Amino acid sequence: MWSAFEKVWTVLTQREDKPSQVALAICVITLAVIASCAAAFLYGATARSDGLANRLVGGVVAVLACIGSFSVGGMLGLLFGSPTLGSGQAQSKTEGEGTNSQFGVRPNTSLERVADWLTTMIVGLGLVNLGAIRSEAATMSIWLTQAITGQSSQNGSPGITIALGFGFAGFLLLYLWCMRFLPSELRDSYETLRARAENAEAKARQLLEDFKAKAQFRVQPEMLEQIKSRLILAGVDEAASADVVTRYRLSKKADDEPMENFGPTSDRGYRLEASVKDAGAGKFTVTVTLSVPENSTGRRVFWLLHNSFAPDVLSECPFQPPQGASYTTVVDEAFWIGAIVPLADQGVVRLAFPLGQAPDAPSNFVSDP
Repeated sequence: MWSAFEKVWTVLTQREDKPSQVALAICVITLAVIASCAAAFLYGATARSDGLANRLVGGVVAVLACIGSFSVGGMLGLLFGSPTLGSGQAQSKTEGEGTNSQFGVRPNTSLERVADWLTTMIVGLGLVNLGAIRSEAATMSIWLTQAITGQSSQNGSPGITIALGFGFAGFLLLYLWCMRFLPSELRDSYETLRARAENAEAKARQLLEDFKAKAQFRVQPEMLEQIKSRLILAGVDEAASADVVTRYRLSKKADDEPMENFGPTSDRGYRLEASVKDAGAGKFTVTVTLSVPENSTGRRVFWLLHNSFAPDVLSECPFQPPQGASYTTVVDEAFWIGAIVPLADQGVVRLAFPLGQAPDAPSNFVSDP
């Protein structure tokens, strides 16, 4: 509302090339209401003649009647003039513009539905009960006049003048304000919300980038020795074990991919597949499945994870015939996962899978370039 008065002041001081007639009307109505409220106070004070205190009571009652009538009219004006989410928003959604289409945020329409229901009911009941309303209005005007003057007069003209005048002024003032200023106020508020959301998102991305650029995700030398020993003890040959250790030794950053191109996705009947589900809050549930042939001589698989999992980059899993083995974890972004299967004939199967290429991976499940 304050911005409306600022607009009015701009119009009155002629600091605008194209003055707003609506703003000028709001200004005139506001000044008229203030002047009429003062006149009503004087009327209530002069209508009584039993001392200063009684005169003040009459003036205060008159002012309260003005405020009450203005409030009722203003409520109706707000109800009838409130903007709705009509074709303009639908067009915005179609064109992909605006805060709502970009961020999935839109105003709550509950009040809009209530306002539509109330306006329909008020108009309908008003037309049906027009005779009864007229009779009640006459009774109310007499009662209001008596309350202000403190007399038992049956002349209700002053009361109905105050009620209708201030009620209409409140209705017109709030209606014009809703039509002229409220949509821009709502639009500005959502633009501010969008700007803050974009700023917060940009800061979060920058913090993540700074963290990833500075953080060290190294597998410690003693852990690398344990990994190599476990692999050799399980039947993995020296060359494959050394390759795994070397890949982890060279990977230090979050953007490193130690298992990239460690092997194909399938080899000799062994095949890696992955499923990704959005867990919310920027997290994703990943399930990697290893399918094995019926004549498999292997009995276990070693999952080779990203170096950010350090020190638990190696996870051993026995086969569960006939489906093979699976591994499930929750991650922030995509990476390459490796698998090495030692075979009974001293050979190994080396596999790797880029989780970002899973068939059901969400569009926001990607690894940084």
